[in-house]
Order: sequence, then C-alpha cells, then structure tokens
Amino acid sequence: MIAYSNSLDHHPAVPMELAKPPLPAEVPEGAVKGELQQIVSGSLASVCAALAILYAIFTGAQLLVHSPQAILLAKFSAGITFLCTATWLVTRNVRVPGRWAHPIASFLAGLVLVAELLQIYVTQDALLTSHLILLILGVGSLFLALDWFLILAGSAVTSWSALAFLIFDSHVWIHFGLALGLATSLAFVIQVVRLRSITRLEKLKLQNQDHQKMLMEAIHAARVAEQRFRILSEASGEGVLLHVDGKITDANLAATHLFGYEAGELIGKKLTDLVSPVYHHVLDCATGSTERAAYVYGMRNNRSLFPIRLVSNSAVVQNREIIVTRVRNAPAEKVEEEVTRESDPSRNRIRR
Repeated sequence: MIAYSNSLDHHPAVPMELAKPPLPAEVPEGAVKGELQQIVSGSLASVCAALAILYAIFTGAQLLVHSPQAILLAKFSAGITFLCTATWLVTRNVRVPGRWAHPIASFLAGLVLVAELLQIYVTQDALLTSHLILLILGVGSLFLALDWFLILAGSAVTSWSALAFLIFDSHVWIHFGLALGLATSLAFVIQVVRLRSITRLEKLKLQNQDHQKMLMEAIHAARVAEQRFRILSEASGEGVLLHVDGKITDANLAATHLFGYEAGELIGKKLTDLVSPVYHHVLDCATGSTERAAYVYGMRNNRSLFPIRLVSNSAVVQNREIIVTRVRNAPAEKVEEEVTRESDPSRNRIRR
C-alpha cells in the first residue's frame, strides 16, 4: 500500500493509494458440500465394479445349489449384478453430478440390503448378519453425508431387527443384534471422523484456491499500477527515483536519460552517486521524511555536472518507508542562490 505521509503538492505520477486486496471470505458450506459430493461421485465407478464382480460370484455359487430357494436368490443376485454393471459403465464414462452421488449410492446399498435380508429370510441363517455388518461399515466408509448414512443404517438395523424377531430365537436375536448395533456405532464414528477430516481438507483446498485467485488479481493490479505509474511519470517529463537507505530501488526512463544511463543501470546505485560530492550534505536534508526541495549540481554517467532541482517526500510501500525523489533540470542561478543561502548562517540552507 502506498500512502504519502503529508498532503503537500504530491506529484501526479505517483498513485496516492494502492489498496490491499480483501481477505478471502469464509468458504460457503454449499461449496464444501458440493466438493464432498464430487468425492463420492468419483468413487461410484469403483464401488459399482466391485459389487458387480461380488454378486456375479454369488450368482454362480447359488446356481450350483439345485434348490428353489437358491434359484430365487441367484435371480436376485443376477439382477444386482446387472444394475451394478450398468451403473459402472455409465459412471466410468460420464461424470455423475454431485447432487446425484449419494442417492445413487443409497439405491445400490438399498439393493444390497434387500438381497441380504432376503437371503437371511430364505436360509434362516443368523450368520448372514455379518453381511449386513459389512454393508453398514462400507456405507460409513464411503458416504460423506451423515443424513444419508443414518437413513441407510437405520433402515438396515430396523429391518433386520423385525426379521430376526420373527425367525430367530431370543438368544440368537440378542447376540447378533448386539453385534449389529456395535458395528453400526463403529460405522457412525467412522462416518463422523471421516466427514470432519475431509470437510476440513476441502475447506483448506477451497481457501487455497481463493488465495491463489486473489494473489493473481493482486499481481495483475500491481502490474497495472506500475504501468500507470510509469506512464504518468514519463508523461510528466520529470525524473522519478525511489530509494531506501540511500540506495535506488527504481527509476523511470526520464531519470535514467537525465543522468546519462541506460535503462536499469541506476538500480542499486546510491543517490550520492548522482550528485556532486560538494552537495552530499544537502541530500541529508532534502531527502528526509517531510517534503523539501533543493537545488544542487547533479553528476551524469560521464562525470559531467549540471544543475538540477530535487524534491523528495516519503511514502510507505508494504509497511516499509521509502523516499520518492523527483528530479528535473534547473537554472544554474538557483544553485548559486542555494550556495549563497548556505554561506549565510542567518538564512535557511534549504528552501522548504
């Protein structure tokens, strides 16, 4: 940010203020939710492929058992295999919109839930409850939406409890019900921890993107301001020098040509290199924090002397004070007048 320390006759070549870019706003929850949905959307193809392979194996295994119940289960497994394969083909080639990610995943999980409940009902094998446990743990590890997880987990626990109450003995119902409840609790913890961690990471990613965008805008604004500064300073016909602790950090072409240098050669030189040694003591007064003017003899690159007028004032650039000095040719009489002022202690040495 550049702001002059006083309001005296500021040169139009120097911009009064370069505003700092605003700090990035808080990341909207909607943007974070969209990113989470896209993560789930990107996982659909892999999950569908795994389910298609798994239920294709189940279908083959059930066909090997020649019983009406096994044929029924094989048909249902074949249907899930077909749906998962079709979904895999679509999601592999088409990016599913984020808002559809959890509904599609929930539909597939619901099919698996119905298939496992049907298998438990047909076989009346309590050990198949382990399939539901794996399903709930999988949903907790895949989903990134707590509401969808609770719907699926609640449906699974409620459906299994009603079915188990009808077909299992009380000790079996209690034993596997406890296991299912513990698995659901563990899946809930996994879901919450994973959701918080990924949400935090996505917020950091979005904030980083905002920072990069604002940085590029700030760089562009700085380049525009620099170009404007140079155009205005060149148009004014005056030389402009920026220096810190006596060392020149920037100069316009007018100043470069005035002192007989090529572009860029003034950078790094001391301001005293451009003024006759006789007037070095004047620079200490003329380049202070308040605006002052002085008439001295400047020194060109070829060591020749010529009369110039210096006007300096301070500015703050990125919390660092710099001195802006404007230079132009001056009549030799003005320099001699300054010498006369200096020789008379009763008069000011430097004209304010």
